[in-house]
Amino acid sequence: MLAYGTSFLDNDGADPGVLAALDTRLALALEPKILLLDEPTASLDFRAAGRIEELLLKLKEKYTILAVSHSLSETRRLADRVCVLREGRIVHELDREHLQDPAVFHRLVDAAF
Repeated sequence: MLAYGTSFLDNDGADPGVLAALDTRLALALEPKILLLDEPTASLDFRAAGRIEELLLKLKEKYTILAVSHSLSETRRLADRVCVLREGRIVHELDREHLQDPAVFHRLVDAAF
């Protein structure tokens, strides 16, 4: 999940949600200024994803987080600002207020996808 796209931990049958949380905590031991997350809840069941989302909500109070996600519902719950990229360029930007407005959000989804 972290450290340039590799996990700090080997997955020997361990719970993926536990590994994701441990990866995050190990990365924090390095005292980063920014957390770069690539699909932080991908391949997790809804309980494990919920635990990771709770952790990220706490972490965003202290750290800048830049995350990539294909989950629009997760994005709405976690993001303060969203940039939609197409072919490497920002084609839409939304702030927290607009993310919470269902009509604006659905227009963005329709336009972007």
